[in-house]
Amino acid sequence: MSPTEEMTEYTLSVTDVAKVLNVQPMTVRRWIQDGRLPARRLPGTKPYKVRPADVDALIAGSPVVPSLHPADETDKNTMDGNDLVQALLDGEDVDG
Repeated sequence: MSPTEEMTEYTLSVTDVAKVLNVQPMTVRRWIQDGRLPARRLPGTKPYKVRPADVDALIAGSPVVPSLHPADETDKNTMDGNDLVQALLDGEDVDG
């Protein structure tokens, strides 16, 4: 994967992530600085960008960030992380 292709995966802003996780943008920036949430700065820009998959991993693996959509492994209607993040950004109801 080329660096340009890799950077296209980083689509969420700090504000987007904060909205999805229902936290303040400063909290997201702190997680980035602490290394808990991987992020990149696109060439020539200052704002951080985050991959939806990394937000999903933070939700799934963090005792601090509650799961927004507890998934029962037998439930065929659960969304994967990318779908959940996009649905939340689109303002959809994801409470099953």
